[in-house]
Amino acid sequence: NDNYTITLASPGTGTLTIDPRAVPIKANDAAPIVYGTEAPTIFSYTLTGNFVGGDEADFAATLSYSIGAPMNGDGFLDVGSYPITPSWTYSNGNYAITLATPKGTLTVTQRPVTVTVNNAGSIHYADPTPSFTWSIVTGSFVGSDQANFSAGVSFQLTPNATPPLPVGSYTISLVGYTN
Repeated sequence: NDNYTITLASPGTGTLTIDPRAVPIKANDAAPIVYGTEAPTIFSYTLTGNFVGGDEADFAATLSYSIGAPMNGDGFLDVGSYPITPSWTYSNGNYAITLATPKGTLTVTQRPVTVTVNNAGSIHYADPTPSFTWSIVTGSFVGSDQANFSAGVSFQLTPNATPPLPVGSYTISLVGYTN
């Protein structure tokens, strides 16, 4: 246009900066497991940002997870709630991948076990008191837990009596155990 004299200022160029795309990741809460069940190693996750093209599949292939607690002596997580933390080895400068909060949670619930005291049969007056026993009705113990339970169990007769036991019927109760 003849009405203007246009001169390009030095340096005559503009700048466009492209920053990495923010992609916060959060491990989702896992379905609860019962004590004695092997802890999962793969969890689901939620992204607050998004990847472009096939980059999410490349990222997901490098994901691993850790649970914020050590395994007990039997190789299981004790009852409780544990944070799930994702980690990754994906390296692509186009993304700023961060951990979102709160972390996901894995909950370990109590394992149900029902036990009963076995009948001791019949003895005669002044006979030695028999050994009392118990057995599992439903459920099961894990690893060394049954031995630990057995070591902590004692029995009580009601009404309370000391040998030689007077003639009569007695209720045998399980005492001295803890959950």
